[in-house]
Amino acid sequence: MHATLVKASDYLTREQVRRLCGKSDFVGAVLVLHAWALIAGCMVLFAWWPNPFTFLVGVMVIGGSPARARHPDA
Repeated sequence: MHATLVKASDYLTREQVRRLCGKSDFVGAVLVLHAWALIAGCMVLFAWWPNPFTFLVGVMVIGGSPARARHPDA
C-alpha cells in the first residue's frame, strides 16, 4: 500500500497554515514545565519504589521522550 502525500494548502488557507506554524511562548513554557514534571515524577516513583524496574521505566520515560524526537530544534 502506498501513502499519498497531501499538501496542507489543499485543505487550509495560507492564514491557517501560518497560525499553525507560529511559535507560542505560552506553549513553550508549558512544554518545559511538562518535561520537568515528568523528570520529577520519575524521581519520585524511584524514591517511593526503588527497584530495577522503576529505574528502567524512568530511564525510558525521560530518555525516550517523543516530544524531543519530533521537535526539529531538539
